Amino acid sequence: MSDLIKLKQLRAKTRYLVKRSKTDSWKTFTSCLGPKADSALIWRRVGSLRGFSKNHNIHIMKDTKLCTDPDEISNLLGDFFYHNSSDENSNTTFLDKNVHMRNQNFISNINPHLDEQTKLNSPIQLTEMFRVLSKCNSLAPRPDGIPYKFIHNLPMTALNLIIQVYNKIWSSGHIPRNWKHSIIIPILKPKKNKFDIKSYRPISLLNTLAKILEKIIDYRFRWFLEKNNFLDPRQNGFRKHRSTTNSLHDIQEEIHSTLEAKQIMGLIALDISKAYDTTWRPRIVKKLSNIICKGNLFNFIQNFLTDRTFQVKCNEKLSKIYSQKNGVPQGSTLSVSLFLLAINDIPLVIQPPVMCTLLADDFNIFCRGINTNRTINYLQNAITALQDWSLVSGFSFSVEKSQCTFFTNKRNIVNTTIYMKNIPLPIKNSIKILGILFDSRNTWIPHLKTIRKDSLLRMNTLKCLAHRSWGSHFSSLLQIFKALILSKLEYNSFLFIKAKATALNMIDTIHITGLRLVTGAFRSSPIPSVLNTAGVAPLDIRRVHSSILLATRRTQNNLKVMNQINDTLKDISFSHLDVIKNENIQTPPWLLNIPINRELSKYSKNDTAPIIYKQHLHSIISGFHDFTEIYTDGSKMKNGVGAAVVVQDQVSMLRLPSFCSIYTAEAIAISFALDLIKTNHIHKAVILSDSFSTLRSIENIYNPNEISWKIQNQIYNLTHTGYSITLLWIPSHNQIQGNERADQKARQAFTSTDAIRLNNFTLHDAKLITSTITNNIWLRAWKQGTSKLNEIKNTIHTWPSPSDFTRKMETSVNRIRIGHTSLTHQYLMKKEDPPLCASCGTPLSIKHIITECLLYETDRREAGISNILSEALHPDNIRLKITFITKSNLINSI
Repeated sequence: MSDLIKLKQLRAKTRYLVKRSKTDSWKTFTSCLGPKADSALIWRRVGSLRGFSKNHNIHIMKDTKLCTDPDEISNLLGDFFYHNSSDENSNTTFLDKNVHMRNQNFISNINPHLDEQTKLNSPIQLTEMFRVLSKCNSLAPRPDGIPYKFIHNLPMTALNLIIQVYNKIWSSGHIPRNWKHSIIIPILKPKKNKFDIKSYRPISLLNTLAKILEKIIDYRFRWFLEKNNFLDPRQNGFRKHRSTTNSLHDIQEEIHSTLEAKQIMGLIALDISKAYDTTWRPRIVKKLSNIICKGNLFNFIQNFLTDRTFQVKCNEKLSKIYSQKNGVPQGSTLSVSLFLLAINDIPLVIQPPVMCTLLADDFNIFCRGINTNRTINYLQNAITALQDWSLVSGFSFSVEKSQCTFFTNKRNIVNTTIYMKNIPLPIKNSIKILGILFDSRNTWIPHLKTIRKDSLLRMNTLKCLAHRSWGSHFSSLLQIFKALILSKLEYNSFLFIKAKATALNMIDTIHITGLRLVTGAFRSSPIPSVLNTAGVAPLDIRRVHSSILLATRRTQNNLKVMNQINDTLKDISFSHLDVIKNENIQTPPWLLNIPINRELSKYSKNDTAPIIYKQHLHSIISGFHDFTEIYTDGSKMKNGVGAAVVVQDQVSMLRLPSFCSIYTAEAIAISFALDLIKTNHIHKAVILSDSFSTLRSIENIYNPNEISWKIQNQIYNLTHTGYSITLLWIPSHNQIQGNERADQKARQAFTSTDAIRLNNFTLHDAKLITSTITNNIWLRAWKQGTSKLNEIKNTIHTWPSPSDFTRKMETSVNRIRIGHTSLTHQYLMKKEDPPLCASCGTPLSIKHIITECLLYETDRREAGISNILSEALHPDNIRLKITFITKSNLINSI
């Protein structure tokens, strides 16, 4: 009997030790996620909490039996991916008519001696490879065993050798066979059955040297397509300054207009079956022959599309080698551009009044009108035209995956059936497009419910990391909250900016719940106080912020802004119409040479006397003896932003919007100088600027901003017509007469009546002023509050938290500042009477404890706590607060 009792005691002790060890381990696991932690570590641990397994072993069900042999699984997946791109997926009628194209020799009628064609086929430059490498920093080796970092660290002689190899391939049009072979890693699709072979999508790995070359060629090809407007303006996929926002904006604008006009609108989301894998390659080559000559680019792409092979790597085993008969090669950036070209003519099939949106292969058509039958007929005719197009293009539509929805406030709509391939399309009350759920009455309730449900699941990750007494640091939790939850709540939130408040409240509660977890605020804490403590604005203000920027971006690209957004922006004193527009670079970037002289920059300003600078400048200028000197400068002060251009005795002063940056002022001054050169026919000019960053930006030919684009085009257009332009950097405030005069006039431009008023600004300026506008809206709302935090804090900016503070310290400080703690407000949860101070008999509050209570007077004095509440709770005294609540043992009851 004694042995049995002892056994039970030891068993109980063991269970206790195991449980305590698990708890301690978990606390250690979460507490190390602080501001000093590596971001990769944070996201690895977040991924593990979200159930992202590192076990990559794949098992497949085959004929009701579970297949576990790695070799067999690799070949099963290889067979599956092979069939996806085989002729089995193509229409037999299409194949019979077009199979001969595979052996057809396409002839281009484009003159190869045209200037643009010559530049397109020019030898590959070393600078082009540098551009690609600047965007590729992966340490992971590719199938050839070479990581990008390895190429980064090669000496110049080795890089030049690679360029020679590239140019040999470029001129011959023959790509090495192993560069056209890919290793496919099967990845499980989200929320799919892991034992079903159809649940896996292929991720292709190509050789590093091949990827670099393809990126170089793709950049040239994409510049050519965009510059000549060969891509349909309705295509928003994989293009600069375009995204899902463009397509969703156009759809919502039509839905809103439909309901406003009491019409009906039919929307059909069409699914193109295996679009990437079934692209008809000969059709791409034929399209190429219509826009480029028979040269290096044409030959390279033609060879790029032939003899493609792949192997599947699964459970560390490689399958046999398969050929990819159709489709564009997976994993290549060039493939994306070729796919866009292949599908480019689908919008041309759609005739008004039917409209469409296209994002890569995500294609939607819609039509609105008063008469239901007529609207349906228009849509049916469009579907028929698309079926005819599929017989020409080789693409095919999936009836089962395509959907249709009608938007209207009318009731009892009948005869709304639309057919494809003689099969009725499924009619839904709501339809999901690019992650947004549109409902037939545009109430947004189904979409907001979906967001709420998904966000609540993601909230579990925060709950695991954020306990009142232990857990991750505030900064890490806020980062995780923004990435997992706030991103979900704000995805294209401009769409539902006019939704009813009761509907929006569904996600507002998620927002505040997440921030309560992040800050550790007590459950009864006022919502404005929680938001203020976290430094995150309310969702309605954040939606205004995103709407302003959306309007600015669309204006920048000459696109219409929906009425719902314009209505929202009416009360805001900011016009998005004057933003500097985006332009395409007129000359090939790989050949663009911006003449910038930075010779003076090699002398340190701190160690170089003005007289030395002037001597060196005189030496440089002597080489431009017949050039006109033009000095430019910009100035930004509290009362405004100005710029000036000095050309001999002529001075032009420019007054800019007060929210513009000094960079914008300097750049606009240079742009204005180039306009003066053209207007006054100054055929030889040297522009002297003291803004090193502006000149560096203008020199950036591969990723310029909008004002740099404009200046590059101005320089190209001038030099292309016989002008000679040079930009020269000079140091500021070094007694250079022209620079000093330009600086003086730029300062006077704020108030001078002679100044030319320009309202232009950049997107970066718009972002700054938008943040200022929305922060002011939030600040005004905050100052109208009467919470306890309002008494001590009159700003919306986050008060800093020391990086060495534990989670318990952080939550204690936040609760004290907000004024709601377990000690003072637990009665609300228990539905009891408010507590009284045991020592003083007065109502218990944080203010009473910090400044008045006699019980804690000694502890306050020893900790150095001020008897003025705002001083006691100020960030500068945060360590004194911790000392006080620790000595008084309040830290365990707050």
